[in-house]
Amino acid sequence: MKTKFFGLILAVLLFGPDLARADLHLVFDIIEDEDVPAQNDGKTPPSHTSRKLHAKVFLGSNYIDEESEEGRTLIDFSGLKFYGLFSKDKTYAAYSLYSIVGFRVQELQNRLSLAKVLSAAAVKDVTMGGRYAENELSIRAPDSPSLPPPVASDTTLTYALEGKPLFSRTSDGQKLNATEAAQFVRFIRYQCGLHPDILDAWQKAATLPSHFDIYHYGPAIIHQQFSLLSFDRVEHKFSPLEQLAGLKEVDVPALALCAKANTLDHAQYSARCDDLKNLAVAEAKAGHNLDAVLLFLSYTLATGQQMPPEFSTYRDALTQDRDAALLIKSITPKNEEEGRAAITVLSSLEMKAKSGKVFLNIYEANILDHLGQADDAVKLLIAVLNEHPYMVGVWHDLGDLYYKRFAPGEAWACWDAGRRLLPTHPLFKDVDDFEKSLKTQHPEYF
Repeated sequence: MKTKFFGLILAVLLFGPDLARADLHLVFDIIEDEDVPAQNDGKTPPSHTSRKLHAKVFLGSNYIDEESEEGRTLIDFSGLKFYGLFSKDKTYAAYSLYSIVGFRVQELQNRLSLAKVLSAAAVKDVTMGGRYAENELSIRAPDSPSLPPPVASDTTLTYALEGKPLFSRTSDGQKLNATEAAQFVRFIRYQCGLHPDILDAWQKAATLPSHFDIYHYGPAIIHQQFSLLSFDRVEHKFSPLEQLAGLKEVDVPALALCAKANTLDHAQYSARCDDLKNLAVAEAKAGHNLDAVLLFLSYTLATGQQMPPEFSTYRDALTQDRDAALLIKSITPKNEEEGRAAITVLSSLEMKAKSGKVFLNIYEANILDHLGQADDAVKLLIAVLNEHPYMVGVWHDLGDLYYKRFAPGEAWACWDAGRRLLPTHPLFKDVDDFEKSLKTQHPEYF
């Protein structure tokens, strides 16, 4: 006992607050100014807005908890979830943490492409791409040059790019240990955005200054001023479920649809798939070949399996059916002309199909997406999932559509809804691989 007690004392002396797992508790006053320059149309004058916030922040090894007058942000690194709580209307939104970094990676590529177009058009002062985008999104572009070194004085440290300030901080402040520095920088990365070079240097400095400024450039210039009011180490209970009690989920159609699927357990999912297969067999027996083919195809999409053995019994009749043959020929058009012709064929088949009619939406949606009509494609897939929330493959396709539309929160909600029902579905390999690449290439987000 004496040896263990001495060891405990030694550990406290060596590691201090880390042993007690104390979390950081920070309180800031924040002033955010937004300046929008005059537009080239000669009609829209420049504008300026300013707002003040009082923010309380708790930081732990597996969470971020920030609260201000506008609401509360909870980031659960163990559960890989991001929660936004909105005090005004007492609602919340819950998204996968992957959707945050996934969006930033996607948006950075979009900004870089846009910057090239603007540069080629001889547009001056391109602040949408390059290191300005890296600063806003906290993602480094491939082969991007480092920022110029900071300029230090007796009281401040400032980073600038092409004469524009990106970040400045006072030289004073609270010293942080390595773990606390990583947690604080992670908070800035998520909640404010700042260039990776600045964040890396700030983490190494392991200092929480009494005042710091962050600047972002784009259609508007945003300047955030942080003043540290208090700093201490406390024991904080982080419980997202308790904080969500009494709140309603935001009215987002995709999230409501996912919630519907999340009520299914695996047994119910399997039963619905069996019902689908049995209905396909019944339609084949009755000679309703178009419906039978649609239902058998939908079974494979729901389960990720090949055609069931029952299909072979009716193979000849099904494959020789004129309408079924038109369906198979129409679902993989090779160009825009064939795509528009396929839409016409699928529309005509809607007049003939009955039990399998809604599943025609799946193929029409895929074609419409390739024709640049993603909004219509989304509506068609939502109609399928409203009736058949067990269609795992359709959750994958709907997620893809949302991701292409720069709606990563909805995309991951759909992907997660499908994987909850059948995580081994082969269609989700690309999503699994994408998530692995995000964790490998951007471990600082996790």
